[in-house]
Amino acid sequence: MMAYRPEGVVSLAIAYIVMQVLGIMIAFLIVRVVLPPQYFLVSLQFGNEYLMRLIFSNNGNIIGTSVAMQLSEELFLIESFNFSAWGVLIFSVVSLPASICLLSMKKWGRYLSLVIGILLIVIALPLVIHGIILESFTFMFGLIPLLFGIGTIVYLTGDAKYDFT
Repeated sequence: MMAYRPEGVVSLAIAYIVMQVLGIMIAFLIVRVVLPPQYFLVSLQFGNEYLMRLIFSNNGNIIGTSVAMQLSEELFLIESFNFSAWGVLIFSVVSLPASICLLSMKKWGRYLSLVIGILLIVIALPLVIHGIILESFTFMFGLIPLLFGIGTIVYLTGDAKYDFT
C-alpha cells in the first residue's frame, strides 16, 4: 500500500535530490576542471608548506614581495575553491538521507530536513550580505540556498508536519 504524500513534500524531496546531484557535479567540476591538477599532486605528496615554498622561490632565490603577495592571493583563491568544493560535496552527500526520508514520510526525515534548512540559511546568509555590501555577484550564490532554506522551514513547520509518521 502506498503512503499518502502531499505534493509539497514530494516537490521538496525532488528539489533536495536535484540540489544534491547538482552539488556533487559542481564539486567534481571544481576539483577536476577549475583547480590545477599539479596543486593536488604536490599538496598531497608534500603538504601545503612545501607547495608555498615551491611557489615562492625561483631557483632557490626568494622572489620579490609583490610577486609573492600575488601568488599568495592566488593560492588563497585555490584553497577557497578547494574548501568550497569539499564543503558542497560533503553537504550534498550528508543531506541525501533527508530526501529519501521525506519521500517515505518519516518524522526524522522531516527533522533532518529542518536542520538542513537551518544550515542552508546559516551558510547562505553571509554570501548574500557580502554580495549586497560589496555590490558583487556573490549574493547570487547565496540567494537560492537562502530562499530554499527559508521555504523548507516554513513548509515543514506548517500543516505538513501532521502528515509525517
